[in-house]
Amino acid sequence: MSKGVRVSDPEARLMRLADGAVAPAWNVQVATSNGFIVGIDPTDRRKDSGLAPALVETIAERCGRGPRRLLADTTAMTRQDIVKLAERHPDLTVYSPPPPERTEVTAETLRKRRWRRRHEPPAVQAWRARMASEEGQEIYRRHRTGARQRQEPRHVSVSGAWPGESPGRLRAQALALNLRWANTLRRRIVAAAAMAMPAIA
Repeated sequence: MSKGVRVSDPEARLMRLADGAVAPAWNVQVATSNGFIVGIDPTDRRKDSGLAPALVETIAERCGRGPRRLLADTTAMTRQDIVKLAERHPDLTVYSPPPPERTEVTAETLRKRRWRRRHEPPAVQAWRARMASEEGQEIYRRHRTGARQRQEPRHVSVSGAWPGESPGRLRAQALALNLRWANTLRRRIVAAAAMAMPAIA
């Protein structure tokens, strides 16, 4: 997601924003787990593709181990990313829909497409099979409905809101959101424990 910044920011670059305007901005990558922001990476690159491996490395360094599952949009994951992640994090399972392909093609084009698929790296073949399965599609579907309903507000809050925001300020806001969510969970635990206590006659 692109985020507007001050024109004087030397590292920002011009990007086309959601409203069609062109302005200096950051493309902010956010990783969440169970409602917590576990990684945030402001970058001056316009496109999301190719950024996932570095974000996973950041999470592994900060948390002491890499994630077991990665759910990403189609535009955020390339075949090269999948191969690199499989090499560095063999326990990580990637769920990301393949980009749509044209169905009205010639027999020769279809033959070449099948040939390329047979010669793809094993990690890419496993990913394609996973996303073609009902289980893989259901896991990603749950991500797009339930998980996004819980976590996207944090994405929007971190990536938007204030004009002139710097990467350092974005990270500070992510920390504040995590503390707020931790406090919310603590209150829920206390309330649940109080309800579970037996009544005193």
